[in-house]
Amino acid sequence: MKLKKVKLVRVVTDKIVVQWHLNNSLIYTDYDKFDVYVIGDGVSKYSNNYPNVTFVDVPICRKPNPVNDLKCLFELCSVFKRIRPDIVHSIMPKAGLIASLASFLMRIDQRVHTFTGQVWNLSKYHKFNIYYWCDVLISRLNSYCLCDSESQSHYLYLHGIRNGDKKIPCLLSGSLAGIDYKTIDYDSLSQTRDKLRADYNIPKDAFVVLYLARKTWVKGGFDILDSMIELKKRNIDLTLFFVGPDESNDSIDCKLNEVLSLGVNVISLGKVENYRHYMSASDLLCLPSRREGFGSVIIEAAAIGVPAVGYSIPGLRDAIDDGVTGYLTPTGDIDIFCDAISKIATDKDIHSQMRANAYTRTKKLFSASSLQGELEQKYLEWRLR
Repeated sequence: MKLKKVKLVRVVTDKIVVQWHLNNSLIYTDYDKFDVYVIGDGVSKYSNNYPNVTFVDVPICRKPNPVNDLKCLFELCSVFKRIRPDIVHSIMPKAGLIASLASFLMRIDQRVHTFTGQVWNLSKYHKFNIYYWCDVLISRLNSYCLCDSESQSHYLYLHGIRNGDKKIPCLLSGSLAGIDYKTIDYDSLSQTRDKLRADYNIPKDAFVVLYLARKTWVKGGFDILDSMIELKKRNIDLTLFFVGPDESNDSIDCKLNEVLSLGVNVISLGKVENYRHYMSASDLLCLPSRREGFGSVIIEAAAIGVPAVGYSIPGLRDAIDDGVTGYLTPTGDIDIFCDAISKIATDKDIHSQMRANAYTRTKKLFSASSLQGELEQKYLEWRLR
């Protein structure tokens, strides 16, 4: 007798989340067991990429918008009424709040949310922060929660966000979707490295640092530029790929102009189609971020042998093995951050060993197929409760 498929709905904010965070999960889903829907703003853009998935556009805004958020809540309730899902699984804060409310109101038994970082973590008094209470509400409304790193699980537990009275677990060693090694063409990336460096007039022996994130203070956009200034003062010449959308209301341009005026070679780019090309052309990834869930970009770079330096915050502590695959440094301390970059950039033996360590660790711990298999096992366990 053929078992009935489990109707699974994944709720995200924006279509970019599909490409960055859901791709591996959708590739490795067992579609003989799961009937999958993805709901979010503009997600139908990817309909042709995943023929087994049904995409439903609901305009969920990442930023607060009470009128739009209320409309989205009613629209999501309507979609749930039509689909009648067995499991609703959300990621990202706004999607989590609206999805948990809608699925609770529609009496869906299995309501799941994955925490991927806290918007309130920089608040001195987090209990006076509305975003903290949104996360508390999400944890209370859902029947089960996950998070994408062990250090984040511990942080949430200390702040009273739990599964009942227990810590919120992560899958295996963490991350949202792991690394799909089948999609990495190492020979092609080696050629791309040479081509990109030639296109940007970067010498073959130059040491290239990559920043790949939204250009904001919280993601470390200003800190990486300050680091380039400090390293220039130390007579350490590096090239920086400064990649990501500017979400600083153009305020980062002043700092960028200061860096350029000092003669630092900075190649500033917005969103790029294939981030792995820029990873392959780089020697070190730097992420001086003050807020991360897991730091997927860290293991993406590690998968092609690029070590990383980041601040020692929840999430990045799981993505970087300090002293082995890169370095973790105190948050906001530019001098120590530059010390870490300098060690890797000026010592070929350290760089070579960290490259090898990063690749080996990532392949061992963060397999996309293993993570998806573990997640599906959880889904089926929850269905039997």
